[in-house]
Amino acid sequence: MNKTRKITVGLIAGSIAITFISPIIYRIVKASAFRHGKPDIIAHRGLTKEFLDDTFEAFWGAGENKVFDGAETDVWRTLDGKFVVTHDGNPFYDKDIWIPEHTFDEIKFLPLDLKIAAYKIPARPVWTELQKALFQNIYDRETQEGTRENVYVLCLLSEYIQTMKLFEKKAYVEIKQGSGGSVQGMETKNPVLTNEQLEEIVTTIADVEISESSDTAGGYLYYCNFISFNKDYLPVVKNYVDSYYPHYVSEMVSYQVLLSPLASIQECYELMDEGFSLDCMCVLVTAEMVAYSHSKGLKFAVWTFDVVDNSLTWSIYYDMGVDAITTGNILYIL
Repeated sequence: MNKTRKITVGLIAGSIAITFISPIIYRIVKASAFRHGKPDIIAHRGLTKEFLDDTFEAFWGAGENKVFDGAETDVWRTLDGKFVVTHDGNPFYDKDIWIPEHTFDEIKFLPLDLKIAAYKIPARPVWTELQKALFQNIYDRETQEGTRENVYVLCLLSEYIQTMKLFEKKAYVEIKQGSGGSVQGMETKNPVLTNEQLEEIVTTIADVEISESSDTAGGYLYYCNFISFNKDYLPVVKNYVDSYYPHYVSEMVSYQVLLSPLASIQECYELMDEGFSLDCMCVLVTAEMVAYSHSKGLKFAVWTFDVVDNSLTWSIYYDMGVDAITTGNILYIL
């Protein structure tokens, strides 16, 4: 092998080493910092790299995964007042079936459409004996009381909170229903929640005790964060949370901002001036915005997506000092 060829081979080998080894080194260095400080790492809709979004299995997977500090989910209300967690209001194979138009009993056995998966066709659910013992009701719904297998079904908000409690993880609850406000033609499919219904969401979580020995009135609210695109929801939720945990309310309720070139950064500053913590799409978030939030005693979280979810962006937002990162990609955490 002549000298030129050796140099060429060496350069190629070096490039390959940098490409594959540097992310590993980065993850090792950052892992210790992540685990011993901020930000919280929140699993977007649960462990969606393996299981269907917003399902018991996804929440259990996020709970078992020591990388995550909690899991995020989305809330809808059935016609008879039960709160379920799923991203879309019509997550079934029949897209004409909307959660707010049906009672829980009418839809509790319906299989969820696997195409709602954020990342890939998920693994089919396989129940362990421990899971069956702790969450028999979900198991009965998925198996339709022993008559089928390998099906995902809706999870109740209370069941999601119980799962977070089991693993001592934080709950990030996005109030999804009605988040776009009142929309003509969608009045029954995606109705705006009333103040009383928002209170019921808060109460549902407060009713789950932190531990068997705890008699704290607010229950698992202490480990819960609320987010929504509907600005009108937030003062109402803050008021109810304030009745339980007045010293933490500014940290526990955040306005969700789809921050993009079309959104007003000035609006974010105005929201912070109004006392809202922010949960922003990571695009265009700046260190100045994060610092301003902290100067107001507020929290600043970001949520990512695959296009920009890589080691570079993780480093940037970590160095900004954000308080939480919601992601479905654990590749750049470990």
